[in-house]
Amino acid sequence: DKNWKGAKSCKLLRGAYHYFSTTSTGLEQAKMFIKTVAADKGDLPPVVDVEERPKNPGRFKEELKIFISKVEEHYGVKPIIYSGKKYKERYLTDKFFENYPIWIAHYYVDSLDIKGNWTMWQCTDKGEIPGIDHDVDINIFNGDLQQLHRLIIK
Repeated sequence: DKNWKGAKSCKLLRGAYHYFSTTSTGLEQAKMFIKTVAADKGDLPPVVDVEERPKNPGRFKEELKIFISKVEEHYGVKPIIYSGKKYKERYLTDKFFENYPIWIAHYYVDSLDIKGNWTMWQCTDKGEIPGIDHDVDINIFNGDLQQLHRLIIK
């Protein structure tokens, strides 16, 4: 809560992130996210992190679709799907997911080679930022500032 409010007071773009679990329904997770995150106009879209290997890939996709649809309906913006390159290729090939921005984690390569468009690329977990005394993730946005602002909640 402190960081969420502090980011807004400093006029930083801020966004909320949800780690999608395979142990509860998409509807339950969407309700919890919506109850917890009071995103405002000007915030980045919600992000759903999908990386748990599903026991039933078909059921997993349906639950993820429910989560994404409910969150999109509530906030009025398409959520961003965050996943690893191999995970995306294995579990997120459904046409439904092609309509959403994708943020790919794929480290230690010079370029991102995936099928389809990508919005963000987490290219390393070993980045350095002055003032932070440990490694940080570094991400690249596939566009310009105007395109980034098109993603935000209106």
